Amino acid sequence: MLHWRRGRGLGNVALLLVMSSVVAVCAQDESQVDPLLDQCRRNIRQTPVDGQRSCRDAIWHAQNAFFPEQYTQQRRAAFLLLGDSYFTSGRIQDTVAQLDSVEGLGPDAEELEKMAALRGEIERSFRPLRITIRDRRIPLLSYISGVDIDFVYPRRLSKAQSNRIEILRDETIGREDEFQFVAFDEAGQAYMEVAYFPVITFSGRSVGYSLIVEGRRRYRFGFSQADSSAVQIFWEDDAGWELVERVPDGIVKVELPDKYTFDINTNGTPQVVVGGGVQHVYVPAAAETELTLTTSEDHRWERLYDAALYALVIITGGSALLGAR
Repeated sequence: MLHWRRGRGLGNVALLLVMSSVVAVCAQDESQVDPLLDQCRRNIRQTPVDGQRSCRDAIWHAQNAFFPEQYTQQRRAAFLLLGDSYFTSGRIQDTVAQLDSVEGLGPDAEELEKMAALRGEIERSFRPLRITIRDRRIPLLSYISGVDIDFVYPRRLSKAQSNRIEILRDETIGREDEFQFVAFDEAGQAYMEVAYFPVITFSGRSVGYSLIVEGRRRYRFGFSQADSSAVQIFWEDDAGWELVERVPDGIVKVELPDKYTFDINTNGTPQVVVGGGVQHVYVPAAAETELTLTTSEDHRWERLYDAALYALVIITGGSALLGAR
């Protein structure tokens, strides 16, 4: 009994020490999260970079706490602050990511209203811009190596839209000269898609945008909710462009002989390009896809083979019956 009581006492002491450590760590987490969040609120408008850093630090401390669920409210607030700041900075993909994070934490009614307002502003201000090659058929999903493109945009854009254009210009110039085709349209023409391109919302006859190719050819185009047609450009033969096949991220390509016919069962949207005796089947990587062989050029020989096999079975069966007698 004496040893049991002594062990129990030591266990209580150890438990108290552990609990004291947990409380101390939690207090340290709280002392980091709340001041960082307050600092983010104060600075994110005037100095966005510093404010965003404070918000990210607050999220990191909250997520790495012993009890991160205690800081759910702080995390939602930080994600919303970041989303709003990223939107003004033109970082629309990052804005959407922050809103998704808030939604995953279960926002309250006020936060839902803020999220809906910001998503609505994104839908009104931005749309995907498609760019195609006018005088050349692109046979497969690929990219043009060596292309140089730039945008000239109107002054009457919102701050978020202007910042978005500047980001696109930087990425266009610095993305290793890649002009990536991501899908095919209804006419089977491959196109590049620029995500979250600013929509012109002011009225007037001004065309608005210009796409500058190789610094010398200018393509003027309007881009609004009512007219967001693809921009068509010519292949610059003297620019040294090279077409290089590459499957975009999020897509899987399956190559099949074109003498076979397959039924493609998928919960995504398949795209099939036939050329050189091969079917190039593009399907979303996240989709569940089933290919079922239906017909082929060798179908007659396959039927003959089936008939011969059936006759062989009949003959073999008859011989077995005769042997049994």
